[in-house]
Amino acid sequence: MAYPILPLQRTSKPIRRDGRDEQRAVGGTTYVRNFYTADKVDWELRHKALTASEIATLEAHYAANATATFDFYWPLDGVTYTGLRYGAGGLQYEPSEVPNCTDVIVRLVAA
Repeated sequence: MAYPILPLQRTSKPIRRDGRDEQRAVGGTTYVRNFYTADKVDWELRHKALTASEIATLEAHYAANATATFDFYWPLDGVTYTGLRYGAGGLQYEPSEVPNCTDVIVRLVAA
């Protein structure tokens, strides 16, 4: 089941994870470990001024796919990204400047 198409704020963005962990040894030398070979893309989505009906659609998708993978269409590049999951924190609600609406922040992570 694909992520619902809802209005996105311009501040929504992809977040690239390169799978590298950087640490320092006791002597001060930096070392880096790669945990996976290809970059992964997570998403921070900001939905502005969702109506009660749009929130119900999003909540139904979350309830049905909280631990499953799904596809997400990113309108800025026209690509459908596959194998995403909801990130920790679930759906975060904020008051909207638009009367009778709510802003929602969602984090999607690459599986």
